[in-house]
Amino acid sequence: MVNCWANVLGDCAGGQSREHYLSRSVIGSGDVTVSGFPFLRGDTRTISVNRLVAKILCRKHNEALSEVDTAAGHFFNVMRAFRHRAAMRAKGYRKPGGIDMYDVDGFLVERWMLKTIINLMVDQPLRQERWRPDDVWVRCAYGLAPFPDRCGLYLLADNKYRKASPDSGICIWTLTKGKNADLLTGGHYKIEEAQFAITMAPLAGAHQPLYRLRALKDKPALELRQIINFRW
Repeated sequence: MVNCWANVLGDCAGGQSREHYLSRSVIGSGDVTVSGFPFLRGDTRTISVNRLVAKILCRKHNEALSEVDTAAGHFFNVMRAFRHRAAMRAKGYRKPGGIDMYDVDGFLVERWMLKTIINLMVDQPLRQERWRPDDVWVRCAYGLAPFPDRCGLYLLADNKYRKASPDSGICIWTLTKGKNADLLTGGHYKIEEAQFAITMAPLAGAHQPLYRLRALKDKPALELRQIINFRW
């Protein structure tokens, strides 16, 4: 029997596939440092990408997310370039010309973050039972339904979200709520130096200006600025 977390869509096909928890377009090949994964039980480890796979999608639904994976790879390349150029400027490097501009698809990045949290949490123990995504989570991940009001991608800037983490390109933690933190609401991502949340429950009012951010800007005090524009 095929194990597919998107089976609520009712059109599974192609047999079982091996889905990467994190898209190969993001983690590439070789090893990756991972933290915050439920199956690591609080540890931080360096793991071969070949081990970061699971049989959690049918082939059809795995391939249907290829556009999302490609967009995530582009987003990570942009974030790496953004961080590298900021570091060069901090060392005194000055580049002639205007502002460095980057462009990413906010909707596809948002969907990638949601599907990644689903990948990490599907069949994990939560509320004393194995977690499975609600229909709305699945439909949003596949672009078949809009995210609920004020749900989706946030930029996190509050100090309380600045978790200690290894010096790696990406770290992920779960976002939960409830008396025993037993209700999964989304994920907290550290990507290079920036922190984001993907959430299916709106964050507090102070974060509203950072919901579906239009642009991520370099420090204005630096002479050579750069901007990542998010298309929505």
